[in-house]
Amino acid sequence: MNLGQTGKYIAEKRKACNLTQQNLADILNVNSKTVSKWERGINAPDISLLPLLAKNLNTNIESIIFGEDIKRNDEQHNDAIIEFLTYYKEKIQKKMLSIIIAIIMVTFTFFGAVIIYEKLNDYFIYEIKNEIGDFNVNGYLIFNTRKKILNINGLSYNDIYVGTDKEINADKIEVSVLLEDIVLYKEMHSQTNENEVLYFNDLLSLVRIDLNSNEIPKMKEINKKSVKNLKLEIKYNNDSNENIISIDLF
Repeated sequence: MNLGQTGKYIAEKRKACNLTQQNLADILNVNSKTVSKWERGINAPDISLLPLLAKNLNTNIESIIFGEDIKRNDEQHNDAIIEFLTYYKEKIQKKMLSIIIAIIMVTFTFFGAVIIYEKLNDYFIYEIKNEIGDFNVNGYLIFNTRKKILNINGLSYNDIYVGTDKEINADKIEVSVLLEDIVLYKEMHSQTNENEVLYFNDLLSLVRIDLNSNEIPKMKEINKKSVKNLKLEIKYNNDSNENIISIDLF
């Protein structure tokens, strides 16, 4: 990850949206000096701010991280997300280590040896890169005890009939994110023109899942044990028949 390139990209996108540093800072609830440090390549935006930052700059998280306009389904750029989040996790761990050392030194001086360990900022990072049957799912999950972020940036169906006249068509699709039986999120897309033939992959390409626990309180149930119960459920109508497909994300 190149902080200078990321900062330059943020500045260009901000100006293209006719936003001042103060405007962007107000939207993100940060100080304008913080935005200035991003754009000068001194610091990177906090992980929890990335979805809102991308939305207000009319771009996506991957482009911010890479510092250039990119497509969501590029595997290389998906790996870059994981690289960035790993970088941030290491940064947080170093910061916490410094705080712990300072606490220990003060404690030794005044109260004796007392070790305090705080896990609130210990982020867990999971890459979603599954090939289930004819389905491909790409994205990432990052969380700690306070914040959870789930992003699905690639969802496609690739059977032997894709691109032929036998390819599956669909007039409606419903995609849900489930944690066991709890519905965390649901997104629907349907055919708008009755005379238009839409294929299953056409509707899948419209799906964009960017979830944040600040907006979806039910996501707070995600932890190291429950993450294995995260599923993607896809319902689609084909020739008046409803089909249901369930995909384990981990």
